[in-house]
Parts: sequence; C-alpha cells; structure tokens
Amino acid sequence: MIGRSLFGPWKLSVMFMAGVGHLETVIQKNPICSCVRGFEPKNMEEWSRGNWTNGCIRKRLLLCDRTNQTGEVKKEDGFLKLETMKLPYFAEQSSVTVAECREPCLNNCSCIAYAYDAGIGCMTWTGSLIDLNKFSSEGADLYIRLAHSELGEFHDVLLILMLLC
Repeated sequence: MIGRSLFGPWKLSVMFMAGVGHLETVIQKNPICSCVRGFEPKNMEEWSRGNWTNGCIRKRLLLCDRTNQTGEVKKEDGFLKLETMKLPYFAEQSSVTVAECREPCLNNCSCIAYAYDAGIGCMTWTGSLIDLNKFSSEGADLYIRLAHSELGEFHDVLLILMLLC
C-alpha cells in the first residue's frame, strides 16, 4: 500500500510507457493507467484484468540500491522530466533556488522525485508518488529519478493519460 485515505487504500499507476511487447496490448485495452518509463506493472496478471491497485515498480535498481547490494559503483542515476503534471501529495519543501533543487535530491538516496515552483520553491518526494496526473496544459515539471540505463533515447514512447487507480 502506498498511501491511505479515509475510504481505504490508495494505489498508484503512472503514465509513460514504451510501446513494446505484451504491455502494448494492455494499454490498447485500458488507456487510463500505465507506468512511467523505467517502471512496469507490479502484478501483470492483475493489470491485464484492469486491476491497477498494485501500481508500478522499477525495472532497474537505482544507483544507491546497486551500490548497497554489490559494493561496486555504477553510473549515476538521473531524472526523467514529465511536463504539465499535477504534482503528487506529501512533498518536502525547501527554499533553495531552481538551480539548486536537483542536486540535494540526487545526493539523497531516499529522494525519488523533485519539482520547482516559483511560488512554492523546491519540492522533493521521498515516499511514493500519490495522485500523480498529467494535464493537457498548465501544470508543473516533475523530475522522476531513474537508473542511468533507463535514461537512454526512446523513440517509441507512448504518452498515456494517468489516473490514480
């Protein structure tokens, strides 16, 4: 469970997905929810039945996770920019400048995303991203932490509207 409301558990599905293999079929049948690049459905069997409550999990370990498990240092994690987003709940705010917002998140193994808003300042997320949505216009840029290997060029990325499922 990634969050909880008065009415029961909240689960997250997120939005971008490379249009490949069996996942493409799921997207064609259920264009409401999909996983962001670098993530995949946690339970593909449930996902294919339209049950997105288990959400998405990372395909590749982040640098901190790999370093902690193997002791060997690999290429640095980076961030995937998602534009015109409704920002998730439960951000931690700081008063650093826009130029200084990325670095503290990158240097904190618990930080999974960051955003900057001129009226609010720098926001970081260390827990799950809850209530993440893509707007057709307006919204903020959200930067989601990905393993270095997930940041390459993808030409077949399918943009799908995401909802909290």
